Amino acid sequence: MGLQCLEAMTAADILAVDVKDEALELAEDLGARHTVNSAEEDLADAVADLTDDEGAQQVLDFVGADETTGAAPDIVAAGGDHHIVGYGGHIHEPCQALVDGEFSFKGTLVGRYAELQELVALVDRGDVELRTERYDLADINTVAERLEHNEIEGRAVVTPP
Repeated sequence: MGLQCLEAMTAADILAVDVKDEALELAEDLGARHTVNSAEEDLADAVADLTDDEGAQQVLDFVGADETTGAAPDIVAAGGDHHIVGYGGHIHEPCQALVDGEFSFKGTLVGRYAELQELVALVDRGDVELRTERYDLADINTVAERLEHNEIEGRAVVTPP
């Protein structure tokens, strides 16, 4: 959804990063102009190449793992922001990296009511497609296992009987 919103609302040059080729193919389908498989390519080098060594002005981190937050000093431009949307990891950067890099970490949970209205309008117009897979409550253990192995595209919705 985040990629689709960016594509619909900005002129940003979108770079999607993942460790799964299937996820990168989906990102291209949803509007990413560039993709990097960070398990196979050096992310910092790819960002430097795409930005003429300036770095990314805005990073939207939908993972929030130690590995993704740890990339910030090497990929965020001076004056830029690393927005952490996903969570589960930590920020382990020395203060000197933030001062020298002149970038910020910002946490984002849900946004404002006006932004929710904008998202609903994008969905109504067909600019954003909500990808969901529905499961019966009896399948909850299978769903949890698939989530743990990154085998679900979009959102898993478990419905009562």
